[in-house]
Amino acid sequence: FKIQMRLSLIFIFILGFNIAYPQSTKETEQLLKKLSSAKDTVKVNALNSLAWHLRRSNPPKALSYANEALALAHSLEHKPGQAKANKNIGSINWISGNYDRSLENIKIALKLYSELKDQTEIGNMYNLSGLVYWNKGDYTKAENNYSHALNTFKSIHDTDGIAKAIVNLGILNFEQGDLKSAFEHYMEAEKIKIKQDDKIFLANISTNIGIIYSKQQNY
Repeated sequence: FKIQMRLSLIFIFILGFNIAYPQSTKETEQLLKKLSSAKDTVKVNALNSLAWHLRRSNPPKALSYANEALALAHSLEHKPGQAKANKNIGSINWISGNYDRSLENIKIALKLYSELKDQTEIGNMYNLSGLVYWNKGDYTKAENNYSHALNTFKSIHDTDGIAKAIVNLGILNFEQGDLKSAFEHYMEAEKIKIKQDDKIFLANISTNIGIIYSKQQNY
């Protein structure tokens, strides 16, 4: 059940990140074309966009773009670009299984986003930290970070972020054998997503609820 649960949930609840669909060659070409004529902060943004776009399909190349974005952002003293580049590097390292490196960059991104007072990204960084600690098997730190993410998203009424943080807490409940709390978290997130008519999210929630019923032998 744990393997099935991870496969179901990790597909959609990536830290408040977008769902990872296969990356189109056309979109990559468009981003590269934009990069070819970009300068200064526009180039920083273009490099960061490419890094984010390729983070799953080509992590090494994505990491190269993110590091280039970080270096340029530093030279321009462009704090938003530095924050995004660190977020990208942290995400890529997480995807690649380099968890300790990932946490280093996430910590830097969190500090920068805090200075920028970007509450959405602050919540995202806490959520990403939680995912990294979850993969490391440190459920206490994962829960602490998910809770910080949830409180941050609640403070700005970000219902999408709230739902993802709640589900991530549910994953922890499930893996620690607390099926009742996991079910409650999934149902809470489901209510939010019904209002948003998020069919993909709802389909995954239904699968996860079904796993709980199966484990309880409630057919």
